[in-house]
Amino acid sequence: MPRVLTDAYREKTFFIALTADKSEGVWVKPLSETDRNELRRNTLKEAGGDADVATALLSCAYLQNAVVDWKGFTDARGNDLPCSAEIIKEVCRCDPDFATGLLLRISNVARYGVLDDEKN
Repeated sequence: MPRVLTDAYREKTFFIALTADKSEGVWVKPLSETDRNELRRNTLKEAGGDADVATALLSCAYLQNAVVDWKGFTDARGNDLPCSAEIIKEVCRCDPDFATGLLLRISNVARYGVLDDEKN
């Protein structure tokens, strides 16, 4: 039976494991339709009305607003990466395939994530 997000959990934090042993992953808050609409409007303004530019900015804005924290993220040399809006923007720009995959998991948080009682 599929797990779906309901109103009772839309303000909660979920952990999405990126490895089987759960040593790497992200803590996220779901984005409501209201949140998504506001982000769409803001990115369209930022893009000066250019829909193509706004689309590129929107995925990053979704990630910056949904990701609360992460663990196990490193750069190519193995240095730990702190979770911040600036680092998320850099990941979106430099590793767009990873960012797109992560956004897909966040969009399906009820199926991929586990409710995190410690962060709620």
